[in-house]
Amino acid sequence: ATGFLLLATFCAVNTKPRNNPLYKGVDHHGLRGGFKIHRCTKTKEGDWLYCKYNVHYDKQRSRNQQIAIDHLRCVKRKMCDDSVTKIDRNQKVTERFMQHCIEITHSLKTGDDTITGNFIEEFRSRDGMMTKCKMN
Repeated sequence: ATGFLLLATFCAVNTKPRNNPLYKGVDHHGLRGGFKIHRCTKTKEGDWLYCKYNVHYDKQRSRNQQIAIDHLRCVKRKMCDDSVTKIDRNQKVTERFMQHCIEITHSLKTGDDTITGNFIEEFRSRDGMMTKCKMN
């Protein structure tokens, strides 16, 4: 006799609670979260450094530490710039993350987690029009 075995797996889907006021009116990134950055960052000298760090944000937290970073490291990498000169690591650079509506200013010193972070409410789009920022 031939037969078959049917195995079924049921998984719970992690969805946002419908009645939780934290999630009303926000997209799938929500009002709090985190993401990792790996990007080439332009310096005032005109060279590019490879910077990576973790970003944590909570828009509903009190004014202190709504946006924080950790594990900041900016290094020379050929994929960013193959001829990097001497860099002032105390300089501040500003990066915008439009999909999260966040702007972060940080130094280029490894381990320096002191930043200025702001949520972007509006920005000037490429066509010159002021546009409301939407997290997505």
